[in-house]
Amino acid sequence: MRNTPAGFSHVHYALIEHLVPQYCVHHELNAAPMSLSNQDEGVTVEVGPCTVSALVEFHAPPQAPPEGEYDPANWRVGWLQRVESGAVIYSYGGGNGPAVRAAVGPAALPCRDSDGAGPFYDQSMAGVKAFARPPRTAGEAALEDAMAHPLVPYPAHVQPFLTGPDIRFVTLEDRPGAGHLPLKLTCRQTADPRARVGQAYTLGWFDPLDPRHDAGTAKLQHIGGSLQFKTWLVMQFIPTKQFHALHLFEWEARYDLTIHGPLFTKGGASGSRLIRETAIKAELPPNLTDGPTANQLACVKFLPPY
Repeated sequence: MRNTPAGFSHVHYALIEHLVPQYCVHHELNAAPMSLSNQDEGVTVEVGPCTVSALVEFHAPPQAPPEGEYDPANWRVGWLQRVESGAVIYSYGGGNGPAVRAAVGPAALPCRDSDGAGPFYDQSMAGVKAFARPPRTAGEAALEDAMAHPLVPYPAHVQPFLTGPDIRFVTLEDRPGAGHLPLKLTCRQTADPRARVGQAYTLGWFDPLDPRHDAGTAKLQHIGGSLQFKTWLVMQFIPTKQFHALHLFEWEARYDLTIHGPLFTKGGASGSRLIRETAIKAELPPNLTDGPTANQLACVKFLPPY
């Protein structure tokens, strides 16, 4: 890999065992906007699209036999992601009772962030690619050309750089937020004496702890908070399932939405922000590819009333 597409980084050289893969990366993690959706069931927010992309080229020593770690068919490349900290905070007030703050997020942090179908964040053909495929019949190849290729479009400016048999393009897109409406979540922790751990609550337009919804009930006034993430570009040695990190992005999604009856005001601090980016050779954190996902751990925690 000598040149990189417009907007991508310079060429990085990694060291994995006796291999020296080369790669370049691109991100759109700064200033992705916050968006909202409001329905009869309530309001939800998300930040995105937050994307990272990479071109990765497999490199083995020139005289090495194509077997074991030197065989590109034994390797694939993709993304791992973890939610590090934070929550989306729903605040209710303006009623006769105390204000209510409900934190939406995983029950335990940090936790892995994936679609749950496998270890990678996204198991689709855009998010994970092998460096070589097993032999295929002519019929299998024709079927892949007809069915798979149209589903994985490459950006036009990236296509000219896919010049070798061992270069792969992988991308990740995330839109972190509170979740889909209606927001009905189980309480896993509470500092509000009215809430009960283990009970499900719906975070809608009115105080979820006050079922009356009369004139004195607190109403949704603000959605705030933030979620922090780490995203790794990795290569996996398929025979042992071992992962090797190439690059790390640390970033956050910030939420700031004020509700004035039927009107909404987005705060200037809302959106995504890149915290740190670096080439990395350190060991990956334990339990990054197993255990429950962020979606599986989604819950509500009630903060102290005020």
